[in-house]
Amino acid sequence: MGTGHVMRCLALAQAWRDSGGQVRFAVCEISESLTKRLRAEQFEITSLTGAPGSRSDADRTAELAHQDGTVWVVVDGYHFGGEYQQTIKTAGKKLLFLDDYGHADRYRADLILNQNLGANAGMYPGRESYTKFLLGPRYALLRREFGEYRRRREIGSVAKRLLVTMGGSDPQHATEFVVGAIARSGLSDFELKIVVGGSNPHVESIRERLRAAALDAAVLQDAANMPELLAQSDLVIAGAGTTCWEICLLGIPSILIELAPNQHGLAKGLHDAGAALYAGKLAEISRDDLGQMIKSVAPSQVMRTHLSKASRRLLDSQGARRVVAHLKNGLRLREIKEGDCRLLWEWANDAQARRMSFSQNPIPWEEHVRWLKEKLASPSTVFYMACREDGTAVGEVRYELEEDRAVLSISISPKFRGNGYGKHALLMATEQLFQRSSSTKAVDAYVKPENTTSIQLFESAGFHREGLRVHGGREGIHFVLPKRTT
Repeated sequence: MGTGHVMRCLALAQAWRDSGGQVRFAVCEISESLTKRLRAEQFEITSLTGAPGSRSDADRTAELAHQDGTVWVVVDGYHFGGEYQQTIKTAGKKLLFLDDYGHADRYRADLILNQNLGANAGMYPGRESYTKFLLGPRYALLRREFGEYRRRREIGSVAKRLLVTMGGSDPQHATEFVVGAIARSGLSDFELKIVVGGSNPHVESIRERLRAAALDAAVLQDAANMPELLAQSDLVIAGAGTTCWEICLLGIPSILIELAPNQHGLAKGLHDAGAALYAGKLAEISRDDLGQMIKSVAPSQVMRTHLSKASRRLLDSQGARRVVAHLKNGLRLREIKEGDCRLLWEWANDAQARRMSFSQNPIPWEEHVRWLKEKLASPSTVFYMACREDGTAVGEVRYELEEDRAVLSISISPKFRGNGYGKHALLMATEQLFQRSSSTKAVDAYVKPENTTSIQLFESAGFHREGLRVHGGREGIHFVLPKRTT
């Protein structure tokens, strides 16, 4: 068990390395197939002795972090309680804790990431005053290869390509149960693929079940092309683990089965959001009931179209990058205040800033003072200053609220351009805006066509280019970032 934990850590590791960082995986228990997967990505792996979450595990992890000069330790698993976390913090390390349902007795992490629907700070009453949260599907950790397959889907009149995936090890023989349900659905003329993890010992019994049910299917063990397999499917029947987010990202209609208690919230949340169908707990559903569900979904183009659209609205492929934005440069946000007036004026009148602005005339001081007072007094303006941990201001991000949208403006101090602060400040500020303003559904930005730096910034932050548009009497490239449901 634990394949999903490793896969989402791998997604974060990819994004961290893409931003110039280094990664080591420290593991107590891991299958040979997962080890092979991590090594294929050329990540370092260190095997730890002792029970997962034990004091010896924590001590050795802290020792490795010290040897590597590590700043952030990322912990993912249900074995890790408050004492383990305290050992990491006592070693002087920052701690990111990946969590699903608030299982630990105490939380001492700097950041808690819960990517599930309905995640909220109230799930963690036993936490430190310094603990901050990254909550909801906007922070879903998905490997970069899935983003390459995110495209508009054509939903056919009948689902002819079915895929079954019940997790890495499937100790409850859920795959064989689903095979029996498909056999009882009465469907014909469909292509069936069954994906099993590298640690699944039941491959031969699955094949026997297929033969007994007279079903022709491809059984794929430890598949390396999971994004492609999912993208080619018309309907997926899956365990309600981290694979759910991969399915939603690609907009694939799905039926989910709860294989463990910690999956209930995710499965029920996706069902309530109209993004998937929740069949129930494995121990409480029958093959006949599941077969009837499959039989009703497969020929219903309307139902599958609804599932596809609702699932795609939940998240995008930028979750891991958003998390890195919180880790990488140690930025924090604060509200702009009157004392920032001169600094903002100097940034605005910088030669490069004026050259890339739609209005290139220098801004008089008196005019700037009046402007800032108006913005600070306006309920339609949201204005953030991005600062380093030592309090040094590196840039500003401003939003003008217009009904259910917000128009964005961003500038970085001339002293700190080219250091990656722009992207991190933009991602953090936009996330905070979406949390602060429930009515804001999308962020718009307008860029001069020759401003290649800003174009690259918005594209790297997940904004969609919508073409040229006139805004405020001037033509620019229109970028849009829609709010995802949380």
